[in-house]
Amino acid sequence: MKNTAVATFVFALIAVNIACGGSSAQAAFPVESSSANLLTRKGYDLVQSGSYEAASVVLKNAVRANPNDLNARRYLIYALTQNGNCLDASAQLKSLAKAGSLTAVDYYLSGNNDKQQGNTDNALKQYRAALTLDPDMVAAKAGIIELFILASDFQGATFLCKDCLAHARNDAERKYFSQLMLSAQEREKAESVSVQAPEVVAPAPVSTTLQTVKPSAVLQRPQFPSILQAVPLPPPTKITPIATRAKA
Repeated sequence: MKNTAVATFVFALIAVNIACGGSSAQAAFPVESSSANLLTRKGYDLVQSGSYEAASVVLKNAVRANPNDLNARRYLIYALTQNGNCLDASAQLKSLAKAGSLTAVDYYLSGNNDKQQGNTDNALKQYRAALTLDPDMVAAKAGIIELFILASDFQGATFLCKDCLAHARNDAERKYFSQLMLSAQEREKAESVSVQAPEVVAPAPVSTTLQTVKPSAVLQRPQFPSILQAVPLPPPTKITPIATRAKA
């Protein structure tokens, strides 16, 4: 189940990058339709509130009204991905790529979409590409940390959290990465317990009817910190790209 608060926090970070870097990418495509602008703003507000399905509908209309509104397309991609419509998001990413050079935000959005589809290797490449263009991008760093947690690489996740904490600019970011590191530690502990105490499965009763067996997942997808940041955060201080994991 998606954590809306965390997604909203990350979207606030993405909105800053779009505002700072996206404007130059869209400069060659001036927006002429005021109705399209209103739709984009409404869609943005819906994404901020976590209403991804409604945001997708509004932002599709915004893109239809003005195909050159790249920011509306970026917000749409984010909303579609968060709502699980990854194929639609992929189609929008292709349209975005045809508009010109991809920005750090675009690579992040692509990585996010790949992660949702389970393409973790490509997601990692996209997040790294985002950090190559913008070493300050908190959302891309968080994406890599989440990949490490999902892969049960808790050493790498903890190392990255500590690195991000060392370079955090404000309390919101420090709290976010602190709780993300706690999530990694709790997940590691849960997996350790499950290995030490394997589940005992009782013999299934004999039945003359066909039984549909549903696999039971011992460990659920980790729940990430519930932090809601309504106002977009300022970009963090300039730092070098983070490593992918600690070296022995």
